[in-house]
Amino acid sequence: MFSIKEAHYKFKQHANKVDGLRNANFLVPQIDEYIWEAYIIYIENVCEQLEVSQKRRDDIRQLEIKDLEIPVTKVNADYYSADLPENYYRYLESYSFCKTDKCPVKSIKNFLIQKDDIYVNDPMFNSSYIFERVNMDISGNKLFLYYEGFDITKISLTYIRKPLRPGNPQDFTYGNGKYKLPDGTQAVQRDIEINSTFQANKIIDIAVLVAMRDIGNTIDFESQLNKILNISKI
Repeated sequence: MFSIKEAHYKFKQHANKVDGLRNANFLVPQIDEYIWEAYIIYIENVCEQLEVSQKRRDDIRQLEIKDLEIPVTKVNADYYSADLPENYYRYLESYSFCKTDKCPVKSIKNFLIQKDDIYVNDPMFNSSYIFERVNMDISGNKLFLYYEGFDITKISLTYIRKPLRPGNPQDFTYGNGKYKLPDGTQAVQRDIEINSTFQANKIIDIAVLVAMRDIGNTIDFESQLNKILNISKI
């Protein structure tokens, strides 16, 4: 966890070095909103890169839920379904617990495919107990698991959960330590769910960039954002 109070201090420090933001009198709710937007941008970027490199998985390990067992429902002769948890954000991997009339339960890796995937009708890539493959896809708030000649008893899901919104209402003196979010709920005092100062600095730099964008004081927002996101730890 990274202290939200320290994040506020660093935001003001970084913003004070930028023309147009120098000596700006940001209110606590404004800084919280900028940090929240920057945090989501950062997490989305990491999740996108997970499709290419699992090395980024460590960057958001505090949000990873491992091996959550979920019951399944047999929908028809083609597939089972399983409800995604309410805090589900991004898929990482999963396994089905499968059995046949003559063979015991074993854990088989699920393979994420599209419904119109070329392999769905290819015998070499069909779901198989013997060859240890279960095809699946995700639609809405459910997983769909395709089976043939075996049954599925449950699944084990590893995923990225929804991040919790950081906030620093304690320092909002104008509101006596309280303020409401746009949805009408009270802001909660909460640190940022990240693991390092390096990550925090990226998020704060993005937050300052977002603040610059909001006052119309940034040129080529996307290229500057990508520059921040692509900075690697030395």
